[in-house]
Amino acid sequence: MNIKLILWPATRAVREIATRLISLWNRLPGAGTLETDAYALTSQKLPAAFHGLRIVQLTDLHGRSFGEKQKTLLDYVSHLHPDIVVLTGDLIAEKYDGQERKAVQDLLQGLAQRYPVYAILGNHESRSRKKNAVIADCEKAGIVLLRNKGAYLWRRGVCIGLAGMETVNPSPADTALSTKIEEHAALQETLSRYQHEKKPAFQILLAHKPELLQTYAEYGVDLILAGHAHGGLMKIPFSGGKCVLAPGQGFFPRYTHGIYQEKNTLMVLGRGLGGPRIGIRPEVVCIDLYAEKKAKG
Repeated sequence: MNIKLILWPATRAVREIATRLISLWNRLPGAGTLETDAYALTSQKLPAAFHGLRIVQLTDLHGRSFGEKQKTLLDYVSHLHPDIVVLTGDLIAEKYDGQERKAVQDLLQGLAQRYPVYAILGNHESRSRKKNAVIADCEKAGIVLLRNKGAYLWRRGVCIGLAGMETVNPSPADTALSTKIEEHAALQETLSRYQHEKKPAFQILLAHKPELLQTYAEYGVDLILAGHAHGGLMKIPFSGGKCVLAPGQGFFPRYTHGIYQEKNTLMVLGRGLGGPRIGIRPEVVCIDLYAEKKAKG
């Protein structure tokens, strides 16, 4: 029995059905309307100087346009009045030319003119032959690109850490063990500055892949901001919000969107702005951080 001959038509049929469903979803009124998921997070480790810090997170644009020169998206972010904006990977889709590149450039330039912006590369950038073009566009716009390195945010003489981990893309020859070793090495490099210089009381990590939460938690990071899952691509009707599939996790993924906790590490996972999706609207994440007073004992 030729298994490939049986599976190939089935796979092609599934792809055709999925493409038609996505096309139908995109035509529905409001399917492309932006919405906000807002989170208020408290921590005893956050310095009082950063009480009320507002972070807006954008992820997985995949070259999508929201109005002329991204005006719709930029205005939407403006109404949230962020202190900083973070981009957690996959700005691009595939080719990164023409309209796709213009959409990314418009967003980068529009954001950087208004706010401090920090970004990481996702799997689409890391594996792309246009990777250097993406990096150049970020630098030209004035974006702080965190490629396995940490930065400091300062307020009134105190600081918190903001680090960014570049996405590890395993090759076909890599084993699960070698990939895990590479991921640990990238994370160690990312956080090494805090071991050799001033260690911040509170650490934020921008990391594209949510499925590595357990690994991130081993390093004692306080807050992870991630993307990649696209909200689970498609909601299952009448399932209480369960989703079908996520990159890197397969069917019925554990991490789709929202807040997750592993040990003392919190992760905020955004649904993203672009890419294929059914029943999942594009999202802007808004995070407010509050310093919690330690109880006197």
